[in-house]
Amino acid sequence: MVRTLLLLVFSLWLGMGIGVSFVAVPHVFSPGVRDALPPGGSGRIAQGILLRTFQWQAGLAAAACVLELLARSRGSLPATRLRSLLLPTLLGLSLATLFWVHPTMRGHFERKYSADLPEAQRVEAGKRFAAWHGATQAGNLLVLAATLACWWQVAQALSKVSPTAQAPRTDGR
Repeated sequence: MVRTLLLLVFSLWLGMGIGVSFVAVPHVFSPGVRDALPPGGSGRIAQGILLRTFQWQAGLAAAACVLELLARSRGSLPATRLRSLLLPTLLGLSLATLFWVHPTMRGHFERKYSADLPEAQRVEAGKRFAAWHGATQAGNLLVLAATLACWWQVAQALSKVSPTAQAPRTDGR
């Protein structure tokens, strides 16, 4: 049961990451949506979506760590070096993104579009935002790959459980 819950957590995490990264946020920046909003409007919507995503991601990472420890303590899931390294790293990255990276990027973004700042400061903020954005895009792909690797390992462990071990036979044999 714990392994199944762990697989569910990884499935939710992976599905959310793919859906937000490749469907929701790109749609916010589509020409029809972007042109209907004031400058920076698409970015503000994307920030709202991403904040919720980072909150969920941190929660799912914490849940995965707890379920992993529970499964190991019960002996129902063999420990692997990959998950032993990736899960704490993913939890740390999720928390850093939620509490440090996202607020930092939001600050650069707001300065980039602030009418109260001189043009030179807005340009500098835009450059900083762009650098952070590129780094976080690469980081997001790595998080998705790591989550997929963890999902795959747990799915493989579940598939090795024989159907007879899961349910009693009813055919009399």
